[in-house]
Amino acid sequence: MKVLSVSAIGGNGPSPAIADHIERLSSDFGVDFDHVHVHVDRRLAYSRALTEMARKLRADSYDLVHAFYGHCGLLGRLQRRAPLLVTFQGSDVLGGIDGALHGRDGRIGRAVAGRADGVVVMSDEMATVLDRPDAHVIPFGVNTEIFRPSDRIAAQRALGMDPSVARVLFPYDPARVEKHHGIVAEAVALVRDRGVDIELITLVGRERGEVASHMVACDALALASDHEGSPVAVREALACGLPVVSVDVGDVVSVLAGRSACHIVERDPAAMADALHDVIADRRRTPSEPDARLPDVAATCRRLYAVYTTTAALRR
Repeated sequence: MKVLSVSAIGGNGPSPAIADHIERLSSDFGVDFDHVHVHVDRRLAYSRALTEMARKLRADSYDLVHAFYGHCGLLGRLQRRAPLLVTFQGSDVLGGIDGALHGRDGRIGRAVAGRADGVVVMSDEMATVLDRPDAHVIPFGVNTEIFRPSDRIAAQRALGMDPSVARVLFPYDPARVEKHHGIVAEAVALVRDRGVDIELITLVGRERGEVASHMVACDALALASDHEGSPVAVREALACGLPVVSVDVGDVVSVLAGRSACHIVERDPAAMADALHDVIADRRRTPSEPDARLPDVAATCRRLYAVYTTTAALRR
């Protein structure tokens, strides 16, 4: 099968989750990929990507165009030579719903979803919003070669951390307003006011090995997002044994259900502070054994390849 992927690239390069899945689909199922990258940090990014896509489609025959995120799906729908599969990741469906941020992204994504031949979403909530009974709920799998339990003390030593200091991990860019860094920072400050020696660690643009080391070394991951699909960072943290304190967003409630040392809280600094304080006082890790809620990349790609096959067959 020959597939043309369309995805965005920012200052930190392509999405690691997308790269993992493309690599695995290629190695395990023999999918032959060509790529169109939208360099979002460059001028005229989408018009340049459209020109490149048109050139590739004229030069070769593809069984499928697979676009990642709604904007790239819009680009992919400007062609009719091959069936279009779009993977929606969160704000490109949920943006603007019930006052959520990124309303324009959501409007574009929802419009594209109605015109795509196949749709993959991260959560049941996204499938419901799109009102497509044929939508496939396939969240990105965890790369368990990178995100796995390891010796916590060794990880802290390697990172130069004082083990007597508690640490809360926020693995997102604070400039992304939908992630509500301020709520997490205020919650950490409230825990500090209770006499706990605590630090908030914010990671932006780091190598995944370093992120995984922090997930092993820290005490909790905190999530206060306005909206999410199925946040990969939460599942990566769980794969490392790191407890998660999160608001009710995306599929996090179902992913955390029954997991010890994890908490669902209101989007409020005081409520988050209470949960973080409990996690830090308890010092327990959360079980990291894989289950259906924590699929690895191989399991996800088995499902995704089946979607490739059925979507590609739509126009034969």
